[in-house]
Amino acid sequence: MPLLSGMAQDWRTSFLIEYYSESAMPWLIGMTYKAVRTARHKLIHWVHHDDCDELYDLEQDPYELQNRIGDPAYQEVCDGLHHELARLVAVSVGL
Repeated sequence: MPLLSGMAQDWRTSFLIEYYSESAMPWLIGMTYKAVRTARHKLIHWVHHDDCDELYDLEQDPYELQNRIGDPAYQEVCDGLHHELARLVAVSVGL
């Protein structure tokens, strides 16, 4: 109830998304990804594909049409989300 009424304290500001396609759909080889989502941004890290990460500004681009991963204006956001993704992955495995 505190969350729904806006009174929650220390509520998370991001969450982890993980997809392991090799076990769910074996015909989709190498499509595993880990992602972090905040209220404004989403960072997707493709585990088996170097240099294919994606970054979206969901406030400016709600349909995720503009990948901002290489945009210098988003470098600070990107670095912060990579750090947050690593933290969430570590927490998810008990570290």
